[in-house]
Amino acid sequence: MEPLRKILVTGASGFVGKHLVRGLCEAGYQVVGLVRENSDTRALPQLPDCHLYYLEGGLEKLFFDFEIQGIIHTATSYGKSGLLSEVLETNLVLPVKLIEAGISRGLQFFINTDTFFTKSSGTYQYLNQYTQSKQFFMKALEGYRGKIKCINFKLEHVYGEGDGDSKFVTQILRRLLANEPAIDLTDGLQRRDFIYVKDVVSAYRTILEKLPVLDDYTELEVGTGESVSIRQFTETAKKLTTSTSVLNFGALATRPGEFSESKADNERLRILGWRPTFNLTQGLTKIITHEKSIRNDTN
Repeated sequence: MEPLRKILVTGASGFVGKHLVRGLCEAGYQVVGLVRENSDTRALPQLPDCHLYYLEGGLEKLFFDFEIQGIIHTATSYGKSGLLSEVLETNLVLPVKLIEAGISRGLQFFINTDTFFTKSSGTYQYLNQYTQSKQFFMKALEGYRGKIKCINFKLEHVYGEGDGDSKFVTQILRRLLANEPAIDLTDGLQRRDFIYVKDVVSAYRTILEKLPVLDDYTELEVGTGESVSIRQFTETAKKLTTSTSVLNFGALATRPGEFSESKADNERLRILGWRPTFNLTQGLTKIITHEKSIRNDTN
């Protein structure tokens, strides 16, 4: 198989998407970022091998104009709007339409971005629509084996610079940097596999390089393979920010249905040659530096 260099990234303006677009462009791939007209694209790299295509322009034209060889689907709806139609459109209908349009134009692979939520026996009530839609698509994706190579990436708790304002890591770091007198938290005993976003990007790149040796359908878990408690994570963040905030563990109730631990079984990725390179302290330090620069720019 010749190297596949023309990649479509959906959700290119999202957290993982924008880091992935930059990482692929820097590695020499020709990247098309699929975005919606109302997407904030300011953080996307202005590079010669990076093109933006607006979803509203139609999928047939997309494949005709760019000769896409493979797709990495990072676009996701978690159902926070409360609209089931939006969840199904992003997590199920869109990727199926992309595969159908792509197969007729020589599409060779599809990498789906899944999360640890769908592998747990726990059930977050507020994510039911999300997990069900992702599980439906995983079944649909299996049906394309033999026609294209299908890879399902289950990401653990990804963190890094430029994540959403509502995300736990972003919020806790900003509150610590602001030295809020007291920060109320759950008991923090639940354990998560925190993986820095650049290690996630390197996992995608490893898979692109190893496509010839992969089966027609492959599931991979992406994480460090180790879990730390939310309490340990937050205490480490406080130490690195030198914050004076008091952490009130146990002041808030744990969400119903939350599972106690999640961590990746990354053995298959390691066999393919991938290794995480950032530990928790290194990853948090990079985000803290980024957040401090933002604070300085706005002051």
